[in-house]
Amino acid sequence: MMRYEGKMDTLTLIITIVGIIVAVAVAIIIYYLQKRHGVREREASRKQIEALREEIRMLKEGQKEFGIYLNGIPKVRERKKVIRYSAGIRAMREYDYTEAISKFQEVLDLETDDSERCALLNLIGESQIRSSAYKDAEQTFLEMIRIAEKAKIEEALAAAYGNIGLVYKTLGEPKRALEYDQRALEIAEKVGNPKIQAIALGNIGNTYLGLEQFKEALSYLQRAREIYVKIGAKHKVEICDRNIALVKKAMGEGG
Repeated sequence: MMRYEGKMDTLTLIITIVGIIVAVAVAIIIYYLQKRHGVREREASRKQIEALREEIRMLKEGQKEFGIYLNGIPKVRERKKVIRYSAGIRAMREYDYTEAISKFQEVLDLETDDSERCALLNLIGESQIRSSAYKDAEQTFLEMIRIAEKAKIEEALAAAYGNIGLVYKTLGEPKRALEYDQRALEIAEKVGNPKIQAIALGNIGNTYLGLEQFKEALSYLQRAREIYVKIGAKHKVEICDRNIALVKKAMGEGG
């Protein structure tokens, strides 16, 4: 009788152990299935990512006067970010800057790295300039400068310097505008970004034109024009030609 009970105890133990192993295995399978499904839920679809890339392409093509840094955005794959970026950039193109700022701020409140934060601040600051919120734009670009300097992201720094230079020019602070535009020019030349170089040169030239320092204005505007010709920016070449004509006319009148 004792031997029989011992066999039963052993069998019960084996059954218990097997049951535990099966339960653990099932739990592990369920965990990984849920995790895999969760990743699919969090990641944007290929169509959504391609739509965002197209929005970025159209935004870049539409840039005329702003230095823009977007390097941190193409790496984004998280679904909720991709959706908000696309909506924000689309709102910018449709001149709904309040909506654009709202969408970019929502992404900014999520976890982002320094490069992506700089890109977001660039988009927010540009939207603020376009909606005439210049003081807000000033603070936005100062924050972008702080992050870019700390993280040593030179292209972001060049864009931020150029944009805040435009803010100060608009606010009637030409000396501060020239200071930041010169910084933008130096970095853009260092990293080899011709578009930001040309924008900085044009901004400096226009600031000197406003200060009636025509010799300096002519020099910078001509340098900007040369770069715009090389990169095929016909619209900007035409703007430079008009401003150069104004400078030459003023110099002629002064002579």
